[in-house]
Amino acid sequence: MGFLSPAGNCRVFIQELVESLSEEDIAWLRQKCGDLGLQGWLLWRLENRADILEYACETPSGRKRIKVWRDDAMRRLLTLAAIQHLQGAAVLLESQDRRPLSKDSSNRQQAVFYGLVAKDIYENEPQLWPFEVPDPFEE
Repeated sequence: MGFLSPAGNCRVFIQELVESLSEEDIAWLRQKCGDLGLQGWLLWRLENRADILEYACETPSGRKRIKVWRDDAMRRLLTLAAIQHLQGAAVLLESQDRRPLSKDSSNRQQAVFYGLVAKDIYENEPQLWPFEVPDPFEE
């Protein structure tokens, strides 16, 4: 793979995670997320944050070495949460890429820059369900 920007790398890692899920995995996730509901899903992500971050950092082969991650339910849930996490990172990085900030920027220029980044994140917030409809979080 050639050189990619950090945002480009995020998009590659997201695609890798999406492609790791079978149709059966996605159907299971749709049902589970529907059962949990939005608040239940957000609570699950909060309670499993450390594992989600570790899972997102790991290579595909590295993920297979962690015993608890080999459990189908946990693998599926961590994959969805890692996709969501990396989508947020990609939105942030893409926003920063659109507006290069000079090292010599004043504090006020930096404040304006980060305000624009926050606006981009708000306006381009990733969907919680990155797969085809129906979206279990909207039912």
